[in-house]
Amino acid sequence: MDRPRALLLATALLGDLAFAGCRDAPASQVAPSPDVGSSASTTRPIELLTWWGPIGHSDPIGALLAVHGKRFPGDFVIGAKTLMSGRAKKTIRARMIAADPPDVIQSNAGYDIRQWVSVNGVDDRDSRLIPLDETMPEVSALWTAIPPKLLDFLTYQGKLYGVPATVHRVNAMFYNKSVLAAHGLQPPRTIADLKAAGRKLRAAGIPLFAVGAKEPWPLGYFVFEGLLIAREGPEFYRSYFSGAEEPDDPRIVKTLQEAIELLRYKNADWTKLTFVQASELVAQGRAAISVDGDWTAVFYAPDGLTDAHPIGEAAFPGSEKTFVFTSDMFSLPAGAKNVAGAKRLLSTIGSIEGQRVISRVKGSLSPRSDLNDAGTTAIQKQKAELLRRGDLTLAVSGIVPSQFHNDVEWALVDMLKQNNVEPAVQALRSRYHLLLGARAAK
Repeated sequence: MDRPRALLLATALLGDLAFAGCRDAPASQVAPSPDVGSSASTTRPIELLTWWGPIGHSDPIGALLAVHGKRFPGDFVIGAKTLMSGRAKKTIRARMIAADPPDVIQSNAGYDIRQWVSVNGVDDRDSRLIPLDETMPEVSALWTAIPPKLLDFLTYQGKLYGVPATVHRVNAMFYNKSVLAAHGLQPPRTIADLKAAGRKLRAAGIPLFAVGAKEPWPLGYFVFEGLLIAREGPEFYRSYFSGAEEPDDPRIVKTLQEAIELLRYKNADWTKLTFVQASELVAQGRAAISVDGDWTAVFYAPDGLTDAHPIGEAAFPGSEKTFVFTSDMFSLPAGAKNVAGAKRLLSTIGSIEGQRVISRVKGSLSPRSDLNDAGTTAIQKQKAELLRRGDLTLAVSGIVPSQFHNDVEWALVDMLKQNNVEPAVQALRSRYHLLLGARAAK
């Protein structure tokens, strides 16, 4: 690319980032070429809005667009991205409501994407997303490649409104093997093991848990997707977050109390760190364990964790038989300016080549079961088997409205600051009615 053209591209990208409010990471692009497509398709950019920023040395969007550039060298993709998913989702929402959507948007399976499909709360007649299997013949291949149990979570009334790109386990735990071994500890397998490790490491001045709650969702993963399922099982988890229980059910209160007890063994600067900065503590041996989604694996090892790596991966102790997941999906909004270009980008995301690259750079499973047999570690094989035949359940963020989980997660921060469950209990009581409305809308 010549220098004037590069400068023009950089200016366009910076303008897009400023408009989108995403300043945390640089944009990615595929430069246009006159080789493919009509004149219009090679000059009009494809605008992609995503929170897939770099994690360590792994750049998911850069890797994806490199694949797309080989498939469609005439395309020009503007990718505004940020590691702060909450900020990206607010930007997407503002653009969608203003009827000025990007050409391709990211969302998560469940409530996050359904808010744009069932806008009227009843059906998809007023959907602001285009059903892809009606307009993209290649999407139909996903119906046979994705396990039926998983498809149930990814479709709405028998239609795919987004191309699923990942399946991430969110009840995951990463641990520094050397830190544990140096203090005579094995990787924890039970909650009792966690408490014992916390006491022993605290005596040595080392936090058991590295927590980064600058955005509070990691606390939600710890308390609900991890600890609650380990204590009370997936059936109660699903029942509670579908609005079928009392908001202050004793099982919830006891889980919150145990979370306070366990999280006494965390780093002192937990409110100031992002999840990546917390992971850095584990990588450096300044903390033993982080509880996070398995996308963190690529921070520790861009080419994938191996059994010989100094960082190990496991399920949150006690939740091993449950695959709590989230799936990143990419959709075509109604009103997109470059529909043809968006469809080409979505076809790359759903292709075998695209899915293979995404899985590697994201540390995820592919929604396509035909691509998940390449895992070489025990944990990769376990996750692939659970995806095919195990107990799948969505992360809280896929089950409940964003207002519910955002407010409750911030209340978890107050709970830990005050060393008292009451802020979290009060938030659950005051927001639980939102679950009843979400249940009625399904």
